[in-house]
Amino acid sequence: MTDPRATQPPAPVPRAMTIAGSDSGGGAGIQADLKTFNALRVFGTSALTALTAQNTVGVQGVHLVPPDFVAAQIDAVLDDIGTDAVKTGMLATADIVAAVAERLTYWRRRLGPFPVVVDPVMIAKSGAPLLDEPARAAVRETLLPLATVVTPNRHEAQQLTGLRVESLDDARRAAAEIKAMGPQWVVVKGGHLAEEGDEAVDILYDGRQWQELRAERIRTTSTHGTGCTFSAAIAAYLARGEDVPGAVALAKRYITGAIRHAFPLGHGHGPTNSFYPWDEPGQLAPGGTR
Repeated sequence: MTDPRATQPPAPVPRAMTIAGSDSGGGAGIQADLKTFNALRVFGTSALTALTAQNTVGVQGVHLVPPDFVAAQIDAVLDDIGTDAVKTGMLATADIVAAVAERLTYWRRRLGPFPVVVDPVMIAKSGAPLLDEPARAAVRETLLPLATVVTPNRHEAQQLTGLRVESLDDARRAAAEIKAMGPQWVVVKGGHLAEEGDEAVDILYDGRQWQELRAERIRTTSTHGTGCTFSAAIAAYLARGEDVPGAVALAKRYITGAIRHAFPLGHGHGPTNSFYPWDEPGQLAPGGTR
């Protein structure tokens, strides 16, 4: 590796990095993140934390990447290409969480304080566990304090806080508990909340103000990778220069469209359609231009 630079060189295109696991079925993980970055005209880079044998039905196997090689991937990319935003997804073990947190801290000192979006991936859509208990503690203690935005769903908010999350009031309480763990902003996603009816309502909190982000609830089984795609879209819009409320609102609009325009694939929970904006004449993506 060459000598670290004090600042990043100018880039001709926004850049975003995903640090996450691979989904062999292409619906979630690194694959979903890179598709989202590309759809939103952001150059995507990656550091793989795990390989999964996975499809729309479930996870058949997981092969972990050694923590030092996860760190080597991060170093190789950021030393040369740099980044305008980073998102994390499946990190699997406490050692991988620690390696990622240490390298992000290092490169923020060298390159400047780029935003970090933490998607605390804990359970696959099929119910398979993707983060063990020591890793959950490591996320709370070492990764959340580095987060610009953290994006738990109801189940992840429950596991992070120990609180029962069934309603919007519960989501607000969980968001406040998670905010106290150190992130700048918390988005508790509402797709799994029972009381919402025809709307999916996300709670956005910065320690001072509450915002509700509402969208139509789309009844479909094509929801594999929604959390990955949503957090990747937030990272992409942050890389493009949006502030956090703007990036989250645009990402909410984007993932709603990706679910609405999903196509049926496989025999389980099919993927969303990351490239749906390209099917609409004259459009690139919400908030973007060709």
